[in-house]
Amino acid sequence: MDRIRLHRLDFVRYRSVSDSSWRTLVTDAAALDGPETRRRRADFVPAEMVPGADLYFAQKDSRSSGEVIYRMRVLDHGPSRVAIAVENITAVRFLLVPLFAPSDLRCTSYLERLSPEVWGYYGLWGIRAGAQTSRHEALSVNRALAFYRHLAGIPTNQEPPAARR
Repeated sequence: MDRIRLHRLDFVRYRSVSDSSWRTLVTDAAALDGPETRRRRADFVPAEMVPGADLYFAQKDSRSSGEVIYRMRVLDHGPSRVAIAVENITAVRFLLVPLFAPSDLRCTSYLERLSPEVWGYYGLWGIRAGAQTSRHEALSVNRALAFYRHLAGIPTNQEPPAARR
């Protein structure tokens, strides 16, 4: 793999519990030069993924209003293991209502080679829920499942979803 392709997540689907339909998880994403510039750049290359590196990207999903900027911190990167931590550094809003403040959404992912052709995945997801989002656990579960299915090569819109209303 010569580039980490952020923009190719537009086919990942999750089951929305609020409207009982399959929705696109990420509608747009791009690597950024940094958190302040918001200037899009070419996708990240593996050589940039050195332990301690902070890489920034913008992402728009199918529910929030506008782009959200995320920081991806490389914790470990080698031929048999990759570990990254991601957190939002700008607020997530729906219309004018803030749903999540900066650092409310966090995910740490570990990928480890189990054999020459098999990789294992372990992910920790953390969400600080506020008054607007405290009863939406099923939505978060289905989004996390879609991401896992994408990594595992399983169709993301495969029935059944993990959570229903």
